[in-house]
Amino acid sequence: MKKSLSLIVAGLLSITCLEHAEAQQTYTRYEAHTPQGQEALASMRKAIATMKEIGCKNPISWYYQGAMHWTPDVSFGTYLEQNPLCPSYTKSSPDLSAAWDTCASHNSTGPSSGIHFLPWHRMFVIYFEDIIRRVSDDPKFAIPYWDYSTNYVMPKEFQAADGGSLYEESRRISLNQGKPIDDAAKSRISAYLKQLSQIRDYKTFNDQLNQGLHGFMHDYIGGQDGTFNPIYNTVVNDEVDPGCGKGCGMMAEVPSAGFDPIFWLHHGNVDRLYQNFIISNPNSNITLDQLESVKWPYNFFKVRGFTGEEVKLSMPEVLKDISSINYQYDDQPKLKAAEEAKAKAPLLHESVLVSTEPKIEVKRNKPAKLHISARTELKPMLLETSKSRLILEVTASYKESAKGGYDVFVGLPANIEPTSKEALEHYFVGTISFFVNDPQMKGGTHTFRYDITDELATAKIDSESFDISIVKSYGPEKGVITIDKATLQTLQ
Repeated sequence: MKKSLSLIVAGLLSITCLEHAEAQQTYTRYEAHTPQGQEALASMRKAIATMKEIGCKNPISWYYQGAMHWTPDVSFGTYLEQNPLCPSYTKSSPDLSAAWDTCASHNSTGPSSGIHFLPWHRMFVIYFEDIIRRVSDDPKFAIPYWDYSTNYVMPKEFQAADGGSLYEESRRISLNQGKPIDDAAKSRISAYLKQLSQIRDYKTFNDQLNQGLHGFMHDYIGGQDGTFNPIYNTVVNDEVDPGCGKGCGMMAEVPSAGFDPIFWLHHGNVDRLYQNFIISNPNSNITLDQLESVKWPYNFFKVRGFTGEEVKLSMPEVLKDISSINYQYDDQPKLKAAEEAKAKAPLLHESVLVSTEPKIEVKRNKPAKLHISARTELKPMLLETSKSRLILEVTASYKESAKGGYDVFVGLPANIEPTSKEALEHYFVGTISFFVNDPQMKGGTHTFRYDITDELATAKIDSESFDISIVKSYGPEKGVITIDKATLQTLQ
């Protein structure tokens, strides 16, 4: 390995002259199962093998890059009194390195930073992608994505049979064995994608992708099979994180998710969905005002020599960079559809119709039902869904364990099971999910947004007076949330 590292050093020291040329290039990100995706995975496998040999305090190392997303709290518990993967980050030396713990979805000390979810992860993947490009010495490299809505088997390079640098034992065992995603998860993925395709505004899209499909796939890929989590240096069971049962895998825990190589393909797919939203709704991307509404660091690293140089982006720079990307996806909408989308007027004005504060709990085998009386005529609005949308906001909180997902339905009939295919296809509008790591059970709150326009337009119910059902669909028995507030509003 010393020989390979010295060769990499020589390569990295000679890359500066290539930067200008590469800046002019447009890369293509391919689905991981395609021939081009397989070629990219070979380069990624090579690079991560090298990065795992680099010390954890070097910004281009595998450990450092994963820690930028999040790391375990070494001050809590005893599992990181020693840290074989990063001996300098332990309970006795808890100081974080530059840009560690900066995932934009998890602000534990101030207002919700969730508005930054998609832009921050876009930039995180872009800078990681460039590191892989240089460490692998593959100037054409672009991060592949895993489209788990059509390819149900995890790419073979990540499976146990491969055993290379992309394999991680601390995952759902069935995926590592090359088995497909199960039928229940397939139905849920399909339901999430249907909902996302109906959304017209960034704020709702960002929230639903984050809390819905994104969070669900983190939990699903990680599993709860009791595997050893090397980032925690222990099995992350109920004693470490309440709700983990016999043990959560790396992707199911925020502090360890970024260390699993499949994280990058998952977020490649998340970014692909984001890009498709932008193409379909070109006037509805995040604004500078939204970026500046909650301050958040966008600090990343560019390769310099055999280390990294920190880059700190201002909010105007972030907006510019996420809007003028140097890559495309292999399945991007055709030019005609993109041109037609430009004619869509942005929906910017919100107006509250009704608000209620039920203060009711939801837990396993104890669903909640809220009645909404709009007190205004909605049918004309539902006839012109391109000009106005109905947004449901639900504020939920937890005090103990928040593990699991709580599905939200509009007008769900009493004779239809919430877990049925019919419920997911016709009445499901999204999920309440706290994808957090909170072993100290400090609690938290979040306001979730759902576009319920299409469900009301097609449902055989009174659109001015209807029920919202909230059902815990997956997760441990002990997970409990409280519905604090529900608001119905128009977006025009």
